[in-house]
Amino acid sequence: TAKQLDAHHIEYARKHGVTAITLDQFQRRFFDGTKYLALRSRAPFGSARDPLTDSTEIAADAYVSLPMRIAAEHPRRSSPKTGKNITLHQILERLQRGETVILLAPFGSGKSLTTREVFSLLSERARNNTNSPTPLALNLREHWGEDHSDEILDRHARSIGYRNREDLVIAWRAGMCCLLLDGFDELAAQTVVRTDNKNFMREARRRALQGVRDFAQKMPEGAGLFICGRDH
Repeated sequence: TAKQLDAHHIEYARKHGVTAITLDQFQRRFFDGTKYLALRSRAPFGSARDPLTDSTEIAADAYVSLPMRIAAEHPRRSSPKTGKNITLHQILERLQRGETVILLAPFGSGKSLTTREVFSLLSERARNNTNSPTPLALNLREHWGEDHSDEILDRHARSIGYRNREDLVIAWRAGMCCLLLDGFDELAAQTVVRTDNKNFMREARRRALQGVRDFAQKMPEGAGLFICGRDH
């Protein structure tokens, strides 16, 4: 059911051999989004550090809004807003509509902290509304050489202590999640240098991003995707 039934309805169903549960309770049987959010919130977010202590533990209110503008829009977007400013909350709305947002910014500008803030705000919405997607925030620097999305999610679950690792893959494929990928510029691939190949660096970078590409190509319909990295 969409909402919790009254106690006497639940008891009546039980007496007739029927278990009455809400959609949220049903989903929790194979993916506990609340548990994931609690575990993920305690783990580091990319390169974000406290500038005074160099600790990954940063106060919840440490985020400072960044001046962001739309550099490019999808060519099929009905009302392109290229060049206009955009707020964090407008980015959240795009993600919840299932759009892809790519954030480019130089070193030290606050990309990882912005990712954490997006995660925090989407987490709050997910806790208050079971129809809102659960944000999955991944530090790509931890996934060198991983080419497949399910492999990356499995390792991510293990790194934060989420025991039922396959549940994360199931939830993502079911379209229950919004994916946040931080640090595409921090990936690399093991490859042999060929001085006679002028396209060596281009090919090496493309090879390094195979895991990110796998996510983008397999995104469930209606699922949002947030990717960030340095603008070079």
